[in-house]
Amino acid sequence: MNTRIPEFSRRGGVLIGLLSALSVMIPGGPAHAQASGETYTRHLVASGLNRPQAVAQISDTSVLVGERSGRVLLLNSGSGVRSDLGTISLPGARPFYVAESSYTEGLKDLIPVPNRSGEFIWCMTTGSAQAVRWTVGRGQVTAAGAMQNDVLWQSPPQAWKASNPPPFSGCRMMLDGQDVVVATGANSRATGSGRILRVSLSGSRAPQVISTGHRNPGGLALRAGTLWEVEHGPRGGNELNVILAGRDSGWFAVSSGQPDDQAHNSSLKSRAGTTAPVFTWTPAIAPSGLTV
Repeated sequence: MNTRIPEFSRRGGVLIGLLSALSVMIPGGPAHAQASGETYTRHLVASGLNRPQAVAQISDTSVLVGERSGRVLLLNSGSGVRSDLGTISLPGARPFYVAESSYTEGLKDLIPVPNRSGEFIWCMTTGSAQAVRWTVGRGQVTAAGAMQNDVLWQSPPQAWKASNPPPFSGCRMMLDGQDVVVATGANSRATGSGRILRVSLSGSRAPQVISTGHRNPGGLALRAGTLWEVEHGPRGGNELNVILAGRDSGWFAVSSGQPDDQAHNSSLKSRAGTTAPVFTWTPAIAPSGLTV
């Protein structure tokens, strides 16, 4: 692993994405006490959003919000002014999700590129009801208030039948130097899913698989050279994992949760050759992010 941790701005508060609104938690002032003793006030920035699933702070006052449909909004966290940058649309990278369902597919994650004004990385499920894939791209907010996009990486296509729940998810990311670490969900190991990969931002080398056997990653974080991951288990068994190069976390064969269907009928809690989680949650806590 590359142990260099990118420098992110610590100013501007902590951003929290809600289902229909965006709030900024600002240190200082009356609010709920935190474990550290700090207090926060909550300031509503935007409401009426359409299934926002990703938030990225690209400057002290500028916030990108990604909706499930692939639409990206630029918000001023002070004034609340909102600009529609358009919908990510690239050859072979049409956002995919089941519109009438609660499955959180489509545009899943946005992260800013440090020291590159208005530049960000996005990840979403793309394709159609017959074949879906994960796509990672680089976006740039233009001076004209639009955005430009390029594809950095696409997974092999995953077959899917509309009569079954989507077999993917994941699509969480973090930057590590000149690479983006990408976590993809589980369908078939043979087609490249259920993995955590390292993708070069410059395209100078092929993606490298870090670890396998993941079900539905919900967040990634790097601390002191150690990569951590949280993921959803089936009906309980959510996991906190330390990610080690070349290791297998065990899914589909191993899980601390209960079997969720006949196709993924795992009853093993451990197996030789797989790496056990550091901690599990049952009942599920449904982890949706991880940060240091």
